[in-house]
Amino acid sequence: MNSDIVRLLDAVSPFMFLVALGTAPISVVNWIRYVRKRKTLGTTCADFPVVSVSLFLVPLLVFMLITSVISEVALNQTRSYLLDVRNPTISANGEPVSNVTPVLVALRSITYVPSHHSHPTRHIWLDVNSSAGKLTLDLGRDSANPREYWVFFPAYRTTAVNEIDRIVTDAFDKY
Repeated sequence: MNSDIVRLLDAVSPFMFLVALGTAPISVVNWIRYVRKRKTLGTTCADFPVVSVSLFLVPLLVFMLITSVISEVALNQTRSYLLDVRNPTISANGEPVSNVTPVLVALRSITYVPSHHSHPTRHIWLDVNSSAGKLTLDLGRDSANPREYWVFFPAYRTTAVNEIDRIVTDAFDKY
């Protein structure tokens, strides 16, 4: 996907969330009125609040779709870079990594890991530099499993705060 389109989606995403958040009270009030009117007058007389519910749901669904698309693009960019990288230099929290092989193997193992009611704690900033360019990732150590890391892609606002996937490894224990 074109990088300009992704950046535009990244800029539109917070606006969609704010629109959904702003219309939520109106939608809830109209929904409550609808339910009360339906109980009082019966199902034939109550008009469903299409406009107010749509003003809430459409921006919310667009926000969720944009977030999903940007996360997938970021994941594909990360995988593509890591697949093609040759002779990289890697730094973790600004410190050079002496043995890059285990770090690269770990980064290439990025995959889906089911959620388990945890959150990222301590973060490790990784910079991977090569002739192909630079890749910056933010790895957040999982609060429940110290071998699990949440992978964030800070190039986009959306993926700087939403994980693109996870890694399970012990390659980052010393950082």
